[in-house]
Amino acid sequence: MSELSEERVFWVVTELEDFEGERGLTDRGGGFGPRRERRRGPVKIPFAQLRTRMRQFVADMGDLLVDVSMRNPTGLELDEVELSVEIGGKGEILLLGKAEGKGALTLKFKKARSE
Repeated sequence: MSELSEERVFWVVTELEDFEGERGLTDRGGGFGPRRERRRGPVKIPFAQLRTRMRQFVADMGDLLVDVSMRNPTGLELDEVELSVEIGGKGEILLLGKAEGKGALTLKFKKARSE
C-alpha cells in the first residue's frame, strides 16, 4: 500500500455533531440554557478507513444474501439486490431503510452468470 493512499481523503457532507446555538428574541423553545441544533457540513474521512469499512459492509451483506439464498425453500433465485447506504460523519457505512434523496449511495448487486 503506498503512502499516497494513506493521505487520500473523501469529503462527505453529513450531519455534524450537535452544537450550541444562541437563544434569540424569536426563540420560543422551552428549556433553559443554549439551544441544541443539528446541521450538515463537510467532514474529511480517510480513504483507507472508508475502504476498509466499505469492504466489510459488502462482505457482511454478501454473507447475509448467501444465507437467504441457501435457505430459500421456494426454489426462487435471488438475482439482484439494490441497497441504499449513507456514509456517516465518522466513516461508518449506514444501511438506509428508505432513501429519500438525501445523498444516499445506491449499491446494486447482481448474481454472476456462469458461462
